[in-house]
Amino acid sequence: MTSGEFFRGSRAVESGHYQGWRTWEGQGGDPFETHIGPLMAMFENGNVRCAFEPRVEHLNGSGNIHGGALMAFADFAIFCIVAPFIGDTRVVT
Repeated sequence: MTSGEFFRGSRAVESGHYQGWRTWEGQGGDPFETHIGPLMAMFENGNVRCAFEPRVEHLNGSGNIHGGALMAFADFAIFCIVAPFIGDTRVVT
């Protein structure tokens, strides 16, 4: 199974630190994830890896990553973990 097959509807990141990872950013599949992203995933050797690269707008008033941003990333990671088991079914967490 390729990363593209694993993450249906995603696109490959074409440049930068996460080149070769997959993202749904800009794909219209999840406007909220596009807004708070970048959220990326990779499927390698039967394992899923997820990444979130926080920016200034992800920080809270104390200069730390906002808990809401971390929870959104956790939600994304849960989807990536279950994606191979749900096929084309849409799910909510």
